[in-house]
Amino acid sequence: MQLSNFMRHAVAGRILCAFLLAPGLLWAGEAEKVARTIESYLNGLEKDLIALAGRREMLVRKVTLADIPIGQTMEKRPELITVMRVNSRGLVVNEKHTNREPGREFRNLSNQKWFRETSDLKRYYGHLTTSTARHRLFWCVPIKVQKRSGPYRSGGAIVTKIDLRTALENAAKEIRQPFLVFHGRRRIFSHAWKDKELPGASEELTIKGMDNLRVSVSKTREAAHLDDAGPASGGDKGAPAADAEMKAPGVPQPGADGGEVTRKKGELPLMLILGIVAAGIVLAGLAALFQRLTSKRHKALVEEIDKESSPFEYGETVVMDRSKLMQHMQAEGAGQPAVSPAEPAAPAAAEAGRAQAAQPAPSRPRDPFKETRIMSLDQMRAEVEADINQKLNAVLSERTKQIRKEAYGQVRLTFLKNMKSYSVALGAQIDKLYGLMQAVGARDPQQAHMLQGIVGELQKIRDSIEGKPGQ
Repeated sequence: MQLSNFMRHAVAGRILCAFLLAPGLLWAGEAEKVARTIESYLNGLEKDLIALAGRREMLVRKVTLADIPIGQTMEKRPELITVMRVNSRGLVVNEKHTNREPGREFRNLSNQKWFRETSDLKRYYGHLTTSTARHRLFWCVPIKVQKRSGPYRSGGAIVTKIDLRTALENAAKEIRQPFLVFHGRRRIFSHAWKDKELPGASEELTIKGMDNLRVSVSKTREAAHLDDAGPASGGDKGAPAADAEMKAPGVPQPGADGGEVTRKKGELPLMLILGIVAAGIVLAGLAALFQRLTSKRHKALVEEIDKESSPFEYGETVVMDRSKLMQHMQAEGAGQPAVSPAEPAAPAAAEAGRAQAAQPAPSRPRDPFKETRIMSLDQMRAEVEADINQKLNAVLSERTKQIRKEAYGQVRLTFLKNMKSYSVALGAQIDKLYGLMQAVGARDPQQAHMLQGIVGELQKIRDSIEGKPGQ
């Protein structure tokens, strides 16, 4: 009896596990099916390129003969945007593009890495990304030439650029399942995908020349039942997709205004947004409270440090009244304790004090630690500021004197240079007047005498400029 119960529980557990794992296995199978379909399409493209490289037209020297099969292949495969034929020396012989004109004829590409690979009769698979984030597959297939004796040799290569998006679109024509293609974490292609759908199981996608690709199918129930629905034009082979969805058990049917399914799918983003907003408000409140407590604690700590700060020994600040301070200093100088005016002294104590005061006080060493200046923090700050201002004024005064001295020296030097030029100019005029005086002296002695007086006055001015003593 116990064994039979155990067997029943084991069978029930297996049935439950199968029921729970069935959707995941179905999604995983769909993702694998999509990936294999895309890979099969690209493998067919590779076979067409290999067949193109093996045609006899690729070995002839006449360029127009090779253009025909290249054009036919590009019409058959719309994803081919560039096809070139390169000879064994790396020179471009044939070239066709779908989006631009061919480049310079017979240009040399023998220094490229892919040419070295194809020269060794190896295929080259690469990947390019344009400035607009379009992905290109760069495939090169060697052209083999049969030797009379021995293995093949290289006769050049077929060089192609393949638009990955166009290739995926052509491959997706054979797929009814909505799917996404990811390159790393970035989505690069989607097929029949709706914004409300969520990615489900994924499968690795193998494309030669490009790594880190994955295919992900839809996680919705409608996507899981697409295979049961059959093609829309299947006739008697299966029911239409709409009928299959109507017959699917447990699936709520949408109404005329979007239905229950749409509303349930829209609840999750709304709740997520509300949760994020609430968490942000709570975190902002906690941050403000923490900042307030920190500022209060900092203020209290600063006040405590100000109270404990002191210029005296043991960190104590002495605050005394002026009258009490005088009494304290007199009593300490006489060797007696200070007596407050509010406390009357006994007559006997007063007589003893007067007698003791009449006697000379014994000399005792001065305690340097007790002879401290009693001052507040404001007084200390004022003294420090006064000292700093005094030093700063002294430095500024010295600097001002130095600047004035330098400025005076520069002005004096400029003045002397100007006076020198004036002296030279006066000397030239005096020389001219001397020549004129000699020329006029024989004819008009009176005018010559007048010129001589002018020359003398100019000479005095020149001597005063040059600093010569007057004659």
